[in-house]
This record gives sequence, structure tokens and C-alpha cells, in this order.
Amino acid sequence: MKRIFEKWYIGLIVLPILINLITEYFNLSKLLQNWNFTIIGTLVIIIIILLYELNKAKKEVSSLKELPKKSDKEIIKELLKTLDINEFQSEIVEQSCWYGYRRSSINKLYEFCRKAELLKYKTADSTLNKHIGNLAISIHNFNDLASTILYGDNELTYDPDKKNPVEYEKAKRIYPKVDELSEKAFGVLTEMMKYLKTKNYLE
Repeated sequence: MKRIFEKWYIGLIVLPILINLITEYFNLSKLLQNWNFTIIGTLVIIIIILLYELNKAKKEVSSLKELPKKSDKEIIKELLKTLDINEFQSEIVEQSCWYGYRRSSINKLYEFCRKAELLKYKTADSTLNKHIGNLAISIHNFNDLASTILYGDNELTYDPDKKNPVEYEKAKRIYPKVDELSEKAFGVLTEMMKYLKTKNYLE
């Protein structure tokens, strides 16, 4: 209401001019002499103004509700930091499973999936939770299949066993599917990032 009253001073200037113009144009001098019509007309104008201001206020409240909570921003930023998007893209998605992966990169994927399942990392945004869940599932599928052909023979990487003929043939058959799953997971991540940018989570 305060906002409406603050704008009445504009009406004090504009309204008399409008009344004169409308009266002269439509010859409403007789109509204005009837106080009943004047009161009704005034009430109609006030109701229109109130409805306009109410609709405007609803839109503002709705836009405020869409703003992400500070706690949700912190959650998604921590999850993205755990995942390490740049490393995921360069060391996993753009790297074929045939050549193996760095242990640190794979470990980050496992850690992301672990955190995504915890209640403390659930946000108040159901759509965002769905994106996080879909990404965790995609990464989990990738991890599961990759683990069937990758071995940790050293402290730095996970690699296929190309010395064993049986494992070699197995890796040769499965690694393209693993690569497809990594690309699929990256596609899910890309969709989530679009949502985060649209909803201002990354600001």
C-alpha cells in the first residue's frame, strides 16, 4: 500500500488534465455532475490500480522465490569442486578408456557420487536435486563399467591389462562402451550447468 500512496502525487498532476481532455472530447460534463457516477468511476479506477499493483507484487514475490538460497549455492559449489569439471572433461571425457585414467580423476568421480547420495547435500530445489541425481547415476554407470577392465598396477593410473590376452580382448570389446558412458555423463553435466547458470547458482 505504501508504494501505491507514494505514486498518488503523480495523479494529482495528471488526473485533472486527463479529466478536462476526456470531458471536452466526449462531452461528459453532465456525467461528472452526477456524484453517484463519479464515486463509481473513482472506485473502478482505484480497483484497477490495486489489481495492477497486486499483480506486479505477485510477480516480484515469484521472482524472489526463484532466487537460489545461499545454502544451496554452497552445496552445488562444493559438489562441483569435488567433481572438478575441467579435469573431468580433459582427463576422462576427452581421454579414451583404452589408454587408462589418472587415479586422482577417477577418485574425484567416486567422491562426487558418494556426496550426492548424502542427505546433507540435498538442496531445497527439487529440479536441481534431479540434475545432481541424474549426473551421479551417469557417473556411477561409467565407473561400474570402467572398473571391469581397469586395474591399478601403479599409484598414478588405472589401466587395461594389455599383457594378458584374455583381458586385452575384453578391454578391446568394452572400452568403446565406457567412452560412450563418459560422453553421456558429460552431456548430463552440461544440462545441469545450463540450469545452474539460468537460475544464477554460479554467481
